[in-house]
Amino acid sequence: MLDVATRWNSTNSTFSMLERLCSLQAPVRQVLSNPQIVKPGFGAHLELGDSLWTMIQKLVEKLKPVKVKVFNVLLILVYRN
Repeated sequence: MLDVATRWNSTNSTFSMLERLCSLQAPVRQVLSNPQIVKPGFGAHLELGDSLWTMIQKLVEKLKPVKVKVFNVLLILVYRN
């Protein structure tokens, strides 16, 4: 995901970002704990704790049906016109 202002102001983009973050949890944690990549002690400021990872995963699970519904409504509106 790119940090582009126009992409951050929609719920769908935020959902996609969180979904991608969940899929990359293991590599993100590995990078942040690798002293050859991140200065020792600095990664701890960036690391999400287990409870936050769990909360993000639950949020993605709850929002996924909403994303599908919104997408379907948008398709109907686009093809109706």
